[in-house]
Amino acid sequence: MPEERKIRTDRKGNLLNKGESQKPNGVYQFRYKDPGTEKYKYETSPTLEGIRAKEKMVQRALDRGVRYADGKITILELLKRYVKLKEDKRESTVTSYKAWLNIIQKEEFSHRRICDVRMSEAKEWYLHMRKTGKSYSTISALSKLIKPAFQMACDDDLILKNPFKFRMDSVLSNDSDPRSALNKDELLIWLEFILNDTVYSKHYDIFVILANTGMRVSELCGLILSDLDFSKKIIHIQKQLIRRKDGTKYIQKTKTKAGDRYVYMTPDTEKSLKKLVEQRKECMTDPEIDGYRGFLLLTENGNPKTASDIESMMRRAYKKYCKFHPEAPLPKITPHVFRHTFGTLMTELGTGVKELQTLMGHERASVTMNLYVHGNNARAVEQMASLYDFARTPEESRANI
Repeated sequence: MPEERKIRTDRKGNLLNKGESQKPNGVYQFRYKDPGTEKYKYETSPTLEGIRAKEKMVQRALDRGVRYADGKITILELLKRYVKLKEDKRESTVTSYKAWLNIIQKEEFSHRRICDVRMSEAKEWYLHMRKTGKSYSTISALSKLIKPAFQMACDDDLILKNPFKFRMDSVLSNDSDPRSALNKDELLIWLEFILNDTVYSKHYDIFVILANTGMRVSELCGLILSDLDFSKKIIHIQKQLIRRKDGTKYIQKTKTKAGDRYVYMTPDTEKSLKKLVEQRKECMTDPEIDGYRGFLLLTENGNPKTASDIESMMRRAYKKYCKFHPEAPLPKITPHVFRHTFGTLMTELGTGVKELQTLMGHERASVTMNLYVHGNNARAVEQMASLYDFARTPEESRANI
């Protein structure tokens, strides 16, 4: 006769299933074999209900071929693994990832096991970070690392679902400052202020070029003389000059493949570029960075200018403007404002989305529309009025004669 299976119970007399046990300290334990390693793994819970809920989760994962045991790695461990796999990315991207990791590892939640994270808990974590002082833009940046890392865990069958697969704005209200664009009048006011200022007039041509090309400030810093074709009146944008935290500089490709592009020199742009070319002739040095020479923008010391040089100059100039012209306030002046301004004004001139996408160097037209094309309410009202006037019935038209 077959040997009868021994009936096992917990201290309360509840029957224990196969693989279940209760430790001397009262904690329940469930043992199962990991099919990937053929080794036994353990789950624990202070209650019988809790351990059986975990059993179901383990069994569901095993039935679907998910390597449940690997799901025990922490959020931080997963993110570090993801970043390591991205080390062949652009240097600036990897630098951003590592900076975000430094922020995340200070969060208690980052030490949770990835298999234990539910979507509701992921949302609660974002809310917690917001309540403890992190801005919407910071959390949004962190999500650009967290969400794809968890998707990688799904693709690797470590977890069943991505708990971070939700829209940020469904949890947090975006209270960050909207990206502003100058209208035509505001742009002229700013350029006139710079042109007539005894301190900042020497930077006038930088503002003209940014406003008339829409290029990123790092792309402007990366321009060398051979990128300028005055005979064809075109600028070849194909690289960026980046400054590391330690002060060293390096050349990086444009942000996207579409970023390698040509833009037209308007008469004002051409005039400003030629002035900068003449100014750099006075410099006795021709520094080389990653094999490139002939940088268009040089400091007084003969070093290629970087985005941080131009950004700090703009902060000082804007502060001075606000001090002396409180009666005519302008949106905060940054290099990116001129990129937004270019995109907006080009749209108002009737440039198509696909053409503007090419000029801006975007991979997707949706980016062009959502980020850089700002609606003008007054213009929208005018257009609505003109459409109404066009669509009026004959009776309405006769009534107004």
